[in-house]
Amino acid sequence: TSLGRAMRAVAQDSSVAELMGVNINAVIAWTFAIGAFLGALAGFMIVGYYGIGHYTMGFMLGLKAFTAAVLGGIGHMRGAMVGGLLLGVIEALGAGYLGDWTHGYFGSNYKDVFAFMVLILVLVVHPQGLWGTLLREKV
Repeated sequence: TSLGRAMRAVAQDSSVAELMGVNINAVIAWTFAIGAFLGALAGFMIVGYYGIGHYTMGFMLGLKAFTAAVLGGIGHMRGAMVGGLLLGVIEALGAGYLGDWTHGYFGSNYKDVFAFMVLILVLVVHPQGLWGTLLREKV
């Protein structure tokens, strides 16, 4: 769509998009409106599924999505998807073997620790993510 092309143009280089006649403020407003609508729709569907709503319902999910994006590389869609898959495998293996490793001292309820250990490790060792970033630096 023309709005999608305008969004990509503004995301890539807003000054060139403006020179090409794209109304940057309108594109940014539409982008935020679409994002807010999709977030509200997702919240509505989750509340409908669980039958209850709470202000911290998506907090851990959001942190894990951020971890997956950092793991794959900010701005790299395929890297974020592979990062999410890798994060899920690490969490599942960690939750499955944590009881054995600690002789029953810690259970699988500590599986979130693995996600944030991965986040800290990636931020310290390879801050641009495992696949880097596709965003170019402007000169």
